[in-house]
Amino acid sequence: MLKGVSKFLFTPLAMAVIFAMLTSYLLSRTLVATMAINLLPEDPKEHGVGGRVGEYLERFDQAFERFKERYRRGLTTALHHRGLVLGCVGVVILSSLLLLLAVGQDFFPYVDAGQIKLHVRVPAGTRLEETERMMAKVENIVCDTIPPDELQLMTDHIGLPVYWALLFYQTDTIGPQDADLQIELSKKHHPSLGYIKKIRQTVNERMPGMQIYSQAADITSQVLNFGLSAPIDVQFQGRDAYSSYKLAVELLPKVTTIPGAGDVRIPETFDYPTLRVNIDRAKALQLGISENLATQNLLNSLASSVVVAPNNWLDWDTGVNYSVAVQTPQHVVNSIDEVLKTPINPSAVGGNSSSTSSYGNSTSTSSTSTSSTSTTNAQTRWSRWGSRT
Repeated sequence: MLKGVSKFLFTPLAMAVIFAMLTSYLLSRTLVATMAINLLPEDPKEHGVGGRVGEYLERFDQAFERFKERYRRGLTTALHHRGLVLGCVGVVILSSLLLLLAVGQDFFPYVDAGQIKLHVRVPAGTRLEETERMMAKVENIVCDTIPPDELQLMTDHIGLPVYWALLFYQTDTIGPQDADLQIELSKKHHPSLGYIKKIRQTVNERMPGMQIYSQAADITSQVLNFGLSAPIDVQFQGRDAYSSYKLAVELLPKVTTIPGAGDVRIPETFDYPTLRVNIDRAKALQLGISENLATQNLLNSLASSVVVAPNNWLDWDTGVNYSVAVQTPQHVVNSIDEVLKTPINPSAVGGNSSSTSSYGNSTSTSSTSTSSTSTTNAQTRWSRWGSRT
């Protein structure tokens, strides 16, 4: 019983072959017999067709008879030298075993479509503009590796994309430290796998601490991966995300030792720098502040009002929808002390507008590290290229 990718790929092919054979059998017992009775002459030596076509058929029969006679003589010779024939066949079979060193193990042969997709991850917590500067260095490495006449297009996607774009765009991006690099080569180019290997090696040498791995770029590989970023995906599911992540970390070095495994990685990160803000409820009640109000004010200041109260404006001329948001400029909130100065206005819930307070009056902060995703699954992914690497 087939399961997974093999089931969806080979079941339709097997059904197509079966139906084709059944149709051929049906036609051979009905249409072919009827046409043979009506078209073929009773005398097998007569073609029933004159002119040039008849002459052509007669020459074809004569050539076929000569071929049968040569085949008969060759078969007779082979039967008189059975040992030599069997020895030659054995040598051919044993020689074909050498092809196991070069033949791949994929369902479909690899097709070099001239497309390369690389995912780059810098240390967790890196700001978006710093990630952009590091990506510029990666682009220089790509330009040095791929000749200019073969490099047709190169685009970067840095940071989290728009939420609705995730329906059409597969990515491992979970924060501003991630980026996707897409490269399109010209029609006449050297093997893409060679460029991927060289780019990966050069980035690891020049930029330690940066993680880079390749992903499926063409539509065939993406379908075979079922939309995942790697052909093989191992998941640990449980209520405790940190326990699942611990198991994934223990499995990672074992998977790396598997022959043919490449780009082994854990897409989740649990070392994202986090500032934990603790609200003193007693002080907050004295100031007329609720936890919900404090949270909304801080989100409006740091993440814009789109998170709390989305507001959109539609341009009727172009049909483009714009988000209208209010946010404190990032250069103003450049330290923890400035974050604690964020004002909290109780008037939003019916309080006195003159009693505006700040976060520092009712909160305390502590630094920690958390996961940059909200999932409770830890995943280990890797690509198995068989004999192609």
